[in-house]
Amino acid sequence: MNDQKKDAFENDILEILQNLTKEQKGVSYRAFSNVIKKIREVKEISPTLMNKVAQFASKQFCHWEAEWFFSPFDSPDVAVREAETEAWRGIWEICLKGLVDVVPEAGEKLEEAHKLAELEQIISRRVDYNATRPLQRFSTLLLSTTGKCLNKIGIKWIARRLVCLSMYPEGTVGRML
Repeated sequence: MNDQKKDAFENDILEILQNLTKEQKGVSYRAFSNVIKKIREVKEISPTLMNKVAQFASKQFCHWEAEWFFSPFDSPDVAVREAETEAWRGIWEICLKGLVDVVPEAGEKLEEAHKLAELEQIISRRVDYNATRPLQRFSTLLLSTTGKCLNKIGIKWIARRLVCLSMYPEGTVGRML
């Protein structure tokens, strides 16, 4: 593929990714299948494009994971959100592996960025949840602070549980895991 066609192809993929997220935060893995089909049409893609696709997959995985964790445990949507989470987890892992095969030093940075994006999604969801619930804000602060203190003195198993309780509201999937 000549440089002009390669640039046009990469711009086309980037435009598709942009359009997918214009109308909604969470993109179904099924909608992403068109991107996968286009990428399969060419033999190689640039590390820059691979990185952009991996970042997109990471954001979607984080979004759907937060959606699933904050879903009411008995909600009929739980199965859909869990399926989206697992599909995006697989896509993210494949994208990460593909990029690391080409640019080994990118793996650590992408994984770190992914972990931060996961935390950002969860914290953002919890802050939104607590916005109109002053008692919940207080209990979240109390549980997370106590968990951090217990972690520092070496009581990690209780600390993890308290932090988990502080992150996810009662009756949600995240609280049950």
